[in-house]
Amino acid sequence: MQVLVVLAQAGGVVVSRHALIERCWDGRIVGENAINRVISLVRALGADIGANAFELETITKVGYRMIVKGAPAPAWAASPSATKDRRARRRVVLAGGAIAMIGAAGLGWYSLRRRPPSRAARELYDKALLAQRQGLPEQTSQSVGFLREAVRIDPEFAGAWGALALSYRHQLEGASGADQATVAGWITAAADRALSLDPDNADAQVARILIKPHYRNWTSADAAYREMLKRYPDHWLLRGTFGRLMQEVGRWREAIPPFRANVAADPFLPVSRYFLAQGLWNSGQWQEAETIIEGAFTRWPTHPMIWLQRFDFLANTGRPAAAIAFASNAPDRPLGPPEAFFTNLIAMAQALESGATADIEKAVALALTSARSGPDSIPRAVQTLALMGRLDPAFGLLDSYFLQKASADTRAAEIGPLTRRITNFLFSQSTARLRDDPRFAVLTEAIGLEAYWRATRSAPDYRRAGAQGPAPRS
Repeated sequence: MQVLVVLAQAGGVVVSRHALIERCWDGRIVGENAINRVISLVRALGADIGANAFELETITKVGYRMIVKGAPAPAWAASPSATKDRRARRRVVLAGGAIAMIGAAGLGWYSLRRRPPSRAARELYDKALLAQRQGLPEQTSQSVGFLREAVRIDPEFAGAWGALALSYRHQLEGASGADQATVAGWITAAADRALSLDPDNADAQVARILIKPHYRNWTSADAAYREMLKRYPDHWLLRGTFGRLMQEVGRWREAIPPFRANVAADPFLPVSRYFLAQGLWNSGQWQEAETIIEGAFTRWPTHPMIWLQRFDFLANTGRPAAAIAFASNAPDRPLGPPEAFFTNLIAMAQALESGATADIEKAVALALTSARSGPDSIPRAVQTLALMGRLDPAFGLLDSYFLQKASADTRAAEIGPLTRRITNFLFSQSTARLRDDPRFAVLTEAIGLEAYWRATRSAPDYRRAGAQGPAPRS
């Protein structure tokens, strides 16, 4: 009966197996046979009592959908077996009424589930949102823990389920390999549960469309985000993710308004400050960018993204000596990165400061060593190589990172359907020399960025008339 109610209440929408487990088995682990047995019973119910008034459609690898059929034409009036046909018609009417009652019961149940959540669950939810918005892996894990506890206390709290889907989406950024598929499944299950309780839950809707990575999906992501923003124009993560997409395709100036809106809506979102400053800096608005960077650093001095942004801005705007002093202050560094990370940063700034061949060679060697540690280290290594004027190894790393080509400096990086590959660094101030090389256009064609610009009739900022160049370096 629980499965029948859930499928009827869905109103023709596909219900995933994850959602059925959450709703009808309270999230307990059950075997495929248990689900299949109940689905068979529901199908038999439709064929027997329901007289084919409804049927279940299996959506391979997704779930099930109930299709309610209309009553057949009353052929019994002209049929010699009128009594038999009248009985059949009566069964159809009764089955239709049963479906209607299930729907009405579902609506009543739904209205009851829209009651305010329990106080304990609400407190956990509020704390989770604060942690979720900090943009740090440990804070994301904390928000997941709070939200899991919230939905355990109050399983009908749609907001907590939607927020949980969103927190799982944050975890997808750092997942790799087989873990990506697992986390994607968690997102789907939590989002499905939220939407079964509240079909208009914004967090769940947003989390679902953010499962697919931007890399090689820029055109479809652009269309999906713009359409979703019509429904949820004030959703902070959707707005911010659209801004990040604009940065990934080199449209820095168009990325500024979404992050301005996020900062105005919530001044305590450090990641929005970071991306706003990135957009301003890389579109040539350096003074305002510096104001925001310094303000963010005052508020969050050990936030890794904010700290690193301040270092990069000093190093790339003619103040490498100040950058060296900043990075050398060990007690005030963010926790987490290994000492080698800071050594590489200081070596890069030292090479920019002195211009000496020995310092340049040291920075290059450290960057290449870092790149061998894994794909996530390649973007930073490429930026260092570009600043040092070593374009050949830089393009070798880019071929490995984006095109899965092994180079003399690193092995081919594996890319799956959920793999995240960032591209915004290709359009940053630090990689300006790469964009002057003919190989850059070959790369953007090979990875699909040129196709995106053609499809959307857009262009990256560096190709637009009047685009400002990089800030002068000493």
